[in-house]
Formats: sequence, C-alpha cells, structure tokens
Amino acid sequence: MPRTIAPTHRPRSPLGRGETTPAPNTDDERRRLADLFHDLTAGPGRGCLLVTCRPGVTGLPGALRHELHGLTPPDSLWLLHRILERDGLSLDDPRLTKEQLDPLLRDLADHPLSLEPVGPHLRRLAPEAIRADFAKLLDQFQQTADEARNRSLLASLEFSRRHLSPTARAALPWLGLFNGGVFEHILLSVLGPLRDLYSSWDSIRAELQAIALLRVEDDIQIGNRPFLRFHPTLAIASADGRLEEQPETRKRFIGVYLALMQALDQALSGAQSRAALKILDREEANYRTAVRWAVADHQHRAAAVLGDTFARYLQRSGRLRQRDAWVQWLRDAVIWPIR
Repeated sequence: MPRTIAPTHRPRSPLGRGETTPAPNTDDERRRLADLFHDLTAGPGRGCLLVTCRPGVTGLPGALRHELHGLTPPDSLWLLHRILERDGLSLDDPRLTKEQLDPLLRDLADHPLSLEPVGPHLRRLAPEAIRADFAKLLDQFQQTADEARNRSLLASLEFSRRHLSPTARAALPWLGLFNGGVFEHILLSVLGPLRDLYSSWDSIRAELQAIALLRVEDDIQIGNRPFLRFHPTLAIASADGRLEEQPETRKRFIGVYLALMQALDQALSGAQSRAALKILDREEANYRTAVRWAVADHQHRAAAVLGDTFARYLQRSGRLRQRDAWVQWLRDAVIWPIR
C-alpha cells in the first residue's frame, strides 16, 4: 500500500518558501515528503503522489506540472448568475446578455475569486464600463504578476477597492494585519483608538460583504461577535508594511492577543476546551504573527506566555512534530523556559 502524508489544514504550500518562523509543515516533514515522492516515482510503481503547490518550481525531480485554470465559460456564467441573484439582479436584465457578459468573464479569466468581488458592481455599472476600467488595471499589474490568473485576481481586488467609500478604503490596511480572517471582537479591539473606523465599522462591514471581500461565520463567537472570513487575497492586497512597522500598532496587536491568550488559557483548562481549540484554529496565523512580533520587538515575556499557550494548542490538536519545532524555535528565540 502506498504511504501518504496528511496535508496541512492551512492553504499554504507544503514545500514552503523559506519562512523564518515555524511553518505548518516542518523541515522534517518536507524532507519526508521529498523522500516519499522519490520512493513512489523512482520505485516499482506502487502509487502516485499529488502535491498542491503555489510556486512553479517544486524542487521534486520528475514531477509533472498540471496547472489549474479558471472555470469553463458555462460554469463561470452560472456562478455570475448566482452572484447577481444574491444581489436581486437577473440575467434577464437587458444590460446583462450573454454577448455582453462573455467578454467580461474572459477578462476575469473565468476565475471565481475574481468574479466574486467584481460581479456585484454590475448592479450599477454596465459590463462595458467595468471592462474599460479593468483593462487599465490589467495593464498596471502586467509587470508585477507572473501569471494571467494572478493579474486577474489583483486587478479585480483593486477594481473593488477603488469603488469602496473612503472610510472603507481606510480600513483595508488594518484588515491587512490579519491573515485569512479575524474574529470581529479582536479586530475592533485593535481598531479601538481609531474612533472614525471603530464607530463606522458596521457600515464598513456591510460594504465589504456586499462585494464578497469578507463573509461572516457566526457558528462560534467572541464577545457576541462573529468570525470574519476574508476573500483569500484580501490581506495580501491590503497589507501596508509601514503600518506593520509602527511600534504602537504592534504593541496594540500583541496586547490584544495577550488578552485572548488569558481567556484561552482558562478555556483550555476547563469545560470550554473544544471551543478554545476552534478559536485558535481560525486565529492560528494571526496568533503566530503576535508571537513573531513580540520576539522581534524583544517583548520576551509576552512571547513566552503567548508561545506556551500556542504549544498547548498544537499538542491538544495532535500536531506533536509541529509542537516540538515550535517549542525549540521559541526557546532559541527568547531563551525562556516553556513548560
């Protein structure tokens, strides 16, 4: 029977990109992946291995590359129909004939992640007007994105960003501090001192929801606030390195996750341990950022206590190799005893 390596639950390449902090897959696991690939492909043909990988160069000798493309035209038209239907529109609208929409879908590379933020704008813009603006943006990203599919994604996000209100645009860099999503309670805690954004948040959220840049997941809440799931490329497109480097921003971010850690510590030791694990599962990337910033800013005590709780989370989740790698990295980084 061919052996397998269970994929990480995070949407990141198992091969990694040379990260300086522990990745979802450790160096040992990536070596095992390479060994397994060689065993299966160079051996007597006992099976095959599918590796999903964003980088074009995998480092796996003999690997066959199969690039995933956008939807078929009928499928992308069906998805657009569902998006329009959600917003109270229909393909029966004389402005939205197949002949008018097909060129727009081609410009979007039939990519669902491009259709979601652009489609709602058909409520007030004709397809031809969107195409004209979109063509300029595609040219703009010609030099910065390697693949047409990436250009389409970046252009669709920029198109949507330009059509947001000034207040919503001002909020985007703050969303860029978080990876994949964030519990709304945590986001508002970070935004707290920014009175304009804090007081306008409900309208900002509605605006971003309307064009699929975020969606609400309320199956588990913190402070009666849901989890906000971002469009997969929103944080990357919105990130502002200058904001991330501001000491006050980092201090507030770390402080918010220290407060979360205290609540999670109590939950992990009591009857709410399952809920605590679910919360950390969604906040994992952001929590790692808090620890990384604490280490970089020489807040060693904060890094140690944050990291200790995260190590318990990895252990309770059965991710023992990752726990060991995490604890070793943290000990080396802060020279602090971890229980």
